[in-house]
Amino acid sequence: MVKTGNRVDVINILIITCGIVYVASWLFPSLVEQFLFHPALGLYQPWRFLTAAFLHSGIIHLASNMAFLYILGQLAKQVMSSFQIVLIYLLSAWAGSLGMVIWTLLTGQQNAVVGASGAVMGLCAGVFVYTRNLHGISTSLGGLLIINLLIGFVIPNVAWQAHLIGALAGAITGWALHLVAVVSGRIGRKKLGQAIPDVVDRRRAANAVKRTQIIGNALVTVILTTLLLLSTLACYL
Repeated sequence: MVKTGNRVDVINILIITCGIVYVASWLFPSLVEQFLFHPALGLYQPWRFLTAAFLHSGIIHLASNMAFLYILGQLAKQVMSSFQIVLIYLLSAWAGSLGMVIWTLLTGQQNAVVGASGAVMGLCAGVFVYTRNLHGISTSLGGLLIINLLIGFVIPNVAWQAHLIGALAGAITGWALHLVAVVSGRIGRKKLGQAIPDVVDRRRAANAVKRTQIIGNALVTVILTTLLLLSTLACYL
């Protein structure tokens, strides 16, 4: 399950993007109003479900989220591809905003939100589920996940609803990606088919694993994105 080789560091890209957006929003405050998430605006301006995850209300808000994201990223990069990390992050970001819509339906309260917390909590939950058989990593992540979920209920003006639903979406995505990894591993072992496989067998097995992972990740993306969008529409209709 460990990934090796040179690749784009998506964690650094996410952190840099949030930093650039913060500076831009400080220079041009109107950007916050244009891209924050508010339940009343989500149906007609759906990009807000994602753009809110790149905005922050202050330097402490930004620094705390980015520090958590950096720590998580070092663990995630050991076991996941860049695509998988971004997928969990974006689905969790959308789900975090959806959590505010659900809260509005249940209570009638409408609150505007900004911040990467829902996406980061989702990444934490997703990596935790994905690595549940790697006890050293999963134990650390489990503690971080519980602590940060509890913080959302203790500190005022924190959108714990976004944290909770973002974490749920991340966990589901992590489970689906873990299932793809398990299936592709079994197919690879089956392709070897010999007690002492030769170079051709190993290449055939590696290609089968890679092909299965690509197809599986694509299916996970399509299915979970569709379910998330349908859930969003159901909340508004």
